[in-house]
Amino acid sequence: MQCPSCRREVSDAASFCQHCGWRFEPGEAGGAGAWPTEAQQPPAAQQPPLAAQAPYSPEPPYSPEPPYSPTPPPPRGGGRGLLIGVIVGLIALLLLATAAVALLLVGRGGDDPPVTTTATSAAEPLSTTTEDTVPTAASTTLATTGGAYADGEWVEMDLPEPPGPSYHVALTDETAVFQGEDFIFALDLESKRPQKIPTELESAGMADIDGNQLVWWEGTYSTTAEEWAEQGIFGYRLPAGPRVELVGNDRSPGYPRVAEDLVTWTESRPTTYSPEEVMEFPIYGIRLDPTGLAKGKPELLAPSPAAYMLGDSTWKYELTSTHLVWENHDDRSSNAGTYVRDLRSGAETYLGSDSWRPSMAGTNVAYWGGDGLYLYDLETDTVRLLDAEGDWPALAESYVTYLRASTGADAFGWDIVTLGLADGLEQVVGLQTTPPWFGSVISVAEKHLAYVDEDGRPHIFERRSR
Repeated sequence: MQCPSCRREVSDAASFCQHCGWRFEPGEAGGAGAWPTEAQQPPAAQQPPLAAQAPYSPEPPYSPEPPYSPTPPPPRGGGRGLLIGVIVGLIALLLLATAAVALLLVGRGGDDPPVTTTATSAAEPLSTTTEDTVPTAASTTLATTGGAYADGEWVEMDLPEPPGPSYHVALTDETAVFQGEDFIFALDLESKRPQKIPTELESAGMADIDGNQLVWWEGTYSTTAEEWAEQGIFGYRLPAGPRVELVGNDRSPGYPRVAEDLVTWTESRPTTYSPEEVMEFPIYGIRLDPTGLAKGKPELLAPSPAAYMLGDSTWKYELTSTHLVWENHDDRSSNAGTYVRDLRSGAETYLGSDSWRPSMAGTNVAYWGGDGLYLYDLETDTVRLLDAEGDWPALAESYVTYLRASTGADAFGWDIVTLGLADGLEQVVGLQTTPPWFGSVISVAEKHLAYVDEDGRPHIFERRSR
């Protein structure tokens, strides 16, 4: 018969798939089954040894004094619940898995247009001289209307729910990855077949996915030492793996992102000028070989993005196949605001002091600009206002999903709005009552979007044509 998970041929008498590890229900021959209770992984003999990875022992670029532990906060509730992002300024707030991305609640004065700074060479992108230029940006307003899209609408999919409350959903058009207090599951959106991802340490989360490459963070917390005893960034090629350590404990890594063959992560350190209030989150990257193993040495991509650690401040960065975008909260090291780096040339673009909570797709960056939601096109150097009441964007190639304070008579909270970038038509797909800096992170792919409600129930929508 054919394995319903990896679609390979297996013996009719088999109790599990020798290719991907899927355990068959009695009499199963390709139909949808229950959520597996054990991680799907090939037998040990089929797994390449982790020692096949390239050596990973670069020297850290800094030696902070006094010593500190640049790690996520300790787990809660018996060591399983975990606030683990690099969000809310203190690497925070992700219960066991939120790769959360939320952003600064601080508006800054000024109406600075985007300013481009160019690296001296692609080979040496971090040793730069800058030439400030003000693009001839045209500022336009994109009108919006109510109702569904002209050529279709967003429809919530009928999918099997995970075995417990979720905290975040990472998404592609083929796969949804659910993160909960004690699980990471991948769900094939077409076959509706779930697969438990093999995690081994005490806590796991911050998952991200691109194509069939999944990455996440894992760690074990020592209550005696009050620090993470071990942690790392791990990868898994769906559907058969294996689980591979990409970044080791010596780096104290967090918040991984993946785009094609590039994996990035952050490391944290207190600033010298305000160690109790401001942290720095240098961003590193490493390439993967065709089997999903790390190759070469890590590269420092963004040396010193700063993030506030007090109040409801949040910090965000995103990765695409061609660009890296991040916030800088404090102007003592460089101008505060959002930066975009072209990973091919090393050129950086500064979006100005009123540019926060960025999200990027293609050559567009959506961000909150102090008085509304804006879209900046890197190719044309044009800026347009998308929604004067919009904030907290998640950008795809053809649309943007964001939050807007609800105006309903009985509603309290924020509408989850989708807006077509070409036609300007919008559709409200949900309501969030939790404040945005504590609520679910919206995930988007070109034809799907997802969020988690206040009860931990994931909602996945598919864009369907009329």
